[in-house]
Amino acid sequence: MAKRTDGKLEKIAATAQLYDCYAGLLTEKQATALRLFYEEDLSLSEIAEESGGSRQSVHESIQRGEELLLEYERVLGLAARRQRQTVLLAQIRTLVQERFDEKKVRLLIPLLDSLEEEI
Repeated sequence: MAKRTDGKLEKIAATAQLYDCYAGLLTEKQATALRLFYEEDLSLSEIAEESGGSRQSVHESIQRGEELLLEYERVLGLAARRQRQTVLLAQIRTLVQERFDEKKVRLLIPLLDSLEEEI
């Protein structure tokens, strides 16, 4: 399969982020098709062969899954919130490292690491 162009990389990254937040809200068929298409980089034909469906049904599952991911984000905003939290945490980490002595940094960094794992 031909690799996707750079122009599509932004869509791939955005879809992956939304998938991470909302995959559990999709049907199993939609979630599997999106995972195989975006994460495993399989073609529609390869996914259809693996799932026993048609190329058209795979395309429709992916398209509907993408629409739902966007709608969930529009309503819930979890991916945007996660992104904002990640940025804020990086800013806090930088401030801690710049403004506190080494002993305090050693105490605070593990706490920041724990927060980052939660995001």
